[in-house]
Amino acid sequence: MAMRVRERVRDLGGLVLAMVVLAAAGCGGEPQSDGSEAGAARAGKLDQAQLTARVLADMARTRGFAVTGASYGYDTHPQTGQRRPYLDIEFRNESQLDIERLWVQVTLRSGGEPWLAQVFNFPVSGGLAAGAEGSARLTPQPGSDWDMKAPPEGQAVRAEVVPFALRTKSAETLLLEGALRPDLADKLPLE
Repeated sequence: MAMRVRERVRDLGGLVLAMVVLAAAGCGGEPQSDGSEAGAARAGKLDQAQLTARVLADMARTRGFAVTGASYGYDTHPQTGQRRPYLDIEFRNESQLDIERLWVQVTLRSGGEPWLAQVFNFPVSGGLAAGAEGSARLTPQPGSDWDMKAPPEGQAVRAEVVPFALRTKSAETLLLEGALRPDLADKLPLE
């Protein structure tokens, strides 16, 4: 009896493994509308296996691009004269790409808890040629979440910037390693 139970457990384990392999390969029956590859494709999204494959393929071309720093501060709005927060993001491009747009997820913290976690996409002013360094300054729109939640000037703010996609001057969008973060799944700029 114990031998038969072990054989059935082993057979079930093999069946589960085969189902996982078939699912990862995109085989095995009619696609379901919820959570399937076909459903994800219709929604303009990639399933995890497709996303991982695309990021790995794009990494060969984007290797050498990096966000090298971020600093938070306050400056004076040029039209209103009022003080406003800003985030400077610095990057370096040692890839062979000419970059014109960048997608990042920004998390801002004062103390331990984040008070802002937001995705930004912005043009890289003048573009970022292969071998170049650059920076971008982001400022909040008046009345936006960032504007309303910003701590008083002088309070320390830590900024975490995770780049997850870029667009080249030839209008090609490439995904970076940050695109694998689950919280970014519905924010990816997929073509």
